[in-house]
Amino acid sequence: MAYDEWYTLGQRVRRLLDGGEGGGGLQVGARVGGGALAGPYGAGWPEIAPNSAGVVGMFNQAARLRPGHLLVVYLARNAVYQVDPDSGTITYLFTLGHEQNPFLWRVLADREGRIYCTLSGVRSPTSPTRDAVFGMAGVVVRVNLHLGEVEALAVGDELVDPCGMSLLDDARLLVSDFAGFGDTGAVYTVDRVTGELRTVARGGLLVEPVSTIMDPDGVLWVANSHMHYHYPHRGGVLEKDDGEVLRIDPDGRQTVVVPRQSPAAGSVVGIHPADDPDYVIAVKGDWPVMESGAVLRVHKASGKVETLLSASREEPRFYSTHVGLSGSILWVGETYRKELLAYDLCEGRVVHTIDMSRLMGPYEGVSSSFEGLESVSVVPLDLREQP
Repeated sequence: MAYDEWYTLGQRVRRLLDGGEGGGGLQVGARVGGGALAGPYGAGWPEIAPNSAGVVGMFNQAARLRPGHLLVVYLARNAVYQVDPDSGTITYLFTLGHEQNPFLWRVLADREGRIYCTLSGVRSPTSPTRDAVFGMAGVVVRVNLHLGEVEALAVGDELVDPCGMSLLDDARLLVSDFAGFGDTGAVYTVDRVTGELRTVARGGLLVEPVSTIMDPDGVLWVANSHMHYHYPHRGGVLEKDDGEVLRIDPDGRQTVVVPRQSPAAGSVVGIHPADDPDYVIAVKGDWPVMESGAVLRVHKASGKVETLLSASREEPRFYSTHVGLSGSILWVGETYRKELLAYDLCEGRVVHTIDMSRLMGPYEGVSSSFEGLESVSVVPLDLREQP
């Protein structure tokens, strides 16, 4: 996930907020909105569930989740597909939409077959540019694929741009909220039954958490992004702040494990478990030139960084923000060449690729940062039999 090459409307709003272009009066990073999502239709439309916060879906109700298969988000369509990791067969599952046309960021299934999704933002249909507004309102929803139902778990004033998400236990989700890329982000837990939102971390060094995981001992590992891009062709100076990997202890102490780089080389957008508990996986996204994106393995204690997958000027790559782990296999979406990559963390190499061009088109390249493979996750191996 990254800003498009053009200034987004969200960037223009932020410049107004911090006093640029004749604006002012609000502090830098002040939130724009943050209210509940409005439903796209009035009362009496039976296909709009009253508890869905206006989020609607199109479902392949004949499909069934399969243990060990991959859930892949294709951001251009806000669509979720299930991919067989052995045969490469792609099955359409569902598409989510809303009147404000938000982005579908992260999709996860639990062992009961319930599917959780994060959505936020407003995208413009204007072509060929892809303006986007963040800092408005977001939602965490639960999908019942078999019944074709969408239920809003968390939505409202505090939840602004939920993006990264992980399953903490049978009762809670861990959700990262980058809050309009305005330096006011937070990390929450969401009760998977009641939807109760609790703040886990906010303030200090934490500015724009796009993705967060929690160790068994309660330590948070955060992709603490800082995605403020300015481009020369719009009258500015090319600046790409790349963020950092941040550790937050249960007592609230914050430590930078992987610091920002100068000059910047991609933005830290994803943080995920590794097969070894002494490490985490970090993802860097680089837009628009896509020459410094990378998938990294970071040693928790020393901060030592090992590059697993990378890009270059000669071989541009655009890696998925969210990746999936199955045993020692790390599944990564790569949009530039339209592939899913199976990286064996023990062997240190890509051992298998799945062609996604049947879905995304038979060409290389990316016209918009909002059209790619955003999220890859693995259906639990202990998935209970579905009806």
